Amino acid sequence: MCCAEDLLLPDVPSPNSSSEANKNLPVSGSRGTKTRMGRPFFSVLVGRSSLSCILLALTPLSCSEDDGSSGGEFANPDGTGGAQPLTGTGGELISSGGDQTFGVGGGGVLVGSGGRVEGGGGTPGGAGGSVQATGGAADGVGGDIGTGGVTSTGGATQNPSEPSDALVGWASVSACGPNGTTGGGDSSPIEISGNGLKDALSGSDSKVIFFSGESGGFSVTASNKTVIGVNGAHVRGGFRLGSGSRNLIFKNIKFSGGEDAIEVSGGECIWFDHLEVFDAEDGNMDLVRGSDLITISWSKFYYVEKNHSHRLSNLNGNQASDTPGKINFTFHHNWWGDKVLQRMPRVRNGMVHVFNNYYTSDVAEYYIGLSDNARIVAENNFAEHDASDAPVKFFNTSGTEIVLSGNQFGSTNGEEHATGSAFNPSDYYDYSLETAEQARASVMAHAGVQ
Repeated sequence: MCCAEDLLLPDVPSPNSSSEANKNLPVSGSRGTKTRMGRPFFSVLVGRSSLSCILLALTPLSCSEDDGSSGGEFANPDGTGGAQPLTGTGGELISSGGDQTFGVGGGGVLVGSGGRVEGGGGTPGGAGGSVQATGGAADGVGGDIGTGGVTSTGGATQNPSEPSDALVGWASVSACGPNGTTGGGDSSPIEISGNGLKDALSGSDSKVIFFSGESGGFSVTASNKTVIGVNGAHVRGGFRLGSGSRNLIFKNIKFSGGEDAIEVSGGECIWFDHLEVFDAEDGNMDLVRGSDLITISWSKFYYVEKNHSHRLSNLNGNQASDTPGKINFTFHHNWWGDKVLQRMPRVRNGMVHVFNNYYTSDVAEYYIGLSDNARIVAENNFAEHDASDAPVKFFNTSGTEIVLSGNQFGSTNGEEHATGSAFNPSDYYDYSLETAEQARASVMAHAGVQ
């Protein structure tokens, strides 16, 4: 939805005084089904002492230990299924500019006469780093280097977590039902293609829908549905859920174009997961007019065409009077990417939890915006670039509170903008945090349509 004040109002300096959080909460403190998120992914490593034994056994020289620094360790010393054995005479094997990082199945044998092995520092376990030999030759036939993770900036390596199928966030609370938002539950799946999606979604009967092909844009009021995209499913031209829409799950679908690629106007108990949402004329996903109890996870928001200046991605609440006590949303493990200028997200009223998200737009003016009684908790998010204005922008300070913890917004953590105590997400649902660096790796590996 269009918000003129995004473009017209000047910044308001971050307040330095706290205000008491609104105690009139929209749901009881009872929790719905709670789960933890992903499972860590580990590489199998062999210590330097094992490497020393290999060197001792295969060379005529005598040494008690290698001269290596931390890092630079290799898996599978017998060379089977690992990287190529590297043989050098009188030279050094040096990793430069990063870790020696091999995934499961990586590794190999390193043999050198009178040389030494050095690691460039960092934590093993990411996508295989480069290996340089100085003064020696590389011989032998081995396996391929494994891909165990994503290498982060600064030489450190983080292993991505795998997304859990379990729902986390506001859509999981007991106000949505004893098991939170369940969509079509265990209904027998039906297959729908193209423009048949609108009719399949209409009504309140329970359905699990496998959707394929491309549908034009449409508006609908729907309840008790799960829609899972297959074979490149795409809704093009704008998708709107009307007031009364409830208990819905959407997974693995692309939404693009229209005034808003997705608009929820008065809906509640909705889970959007593994979507790609892009190139809307106004907002990519606007959740407005008293919408409530929504989780947005593992999704991508971006613009392909730089065809207008209103590239403002996610609006939560479209006016100051937008139903105080609602607008309670969770954003986790999402990726705001190319050409996004603002609203990642922008919030009025309600309590919004923004954690473990990733930002790569190099034209961002701000990341998180708030006004009119917005209360935000932003934890362990990672941005590659500084926002040109500030990572957090206050459009007014009327009842606004924001907690900032563990974030990396380019060159700043943004904590100078923190004010008040906002709310405690753990009072409503369980969740598990990755570090900002870990979230970066996880989102890069798994966000969007799968």
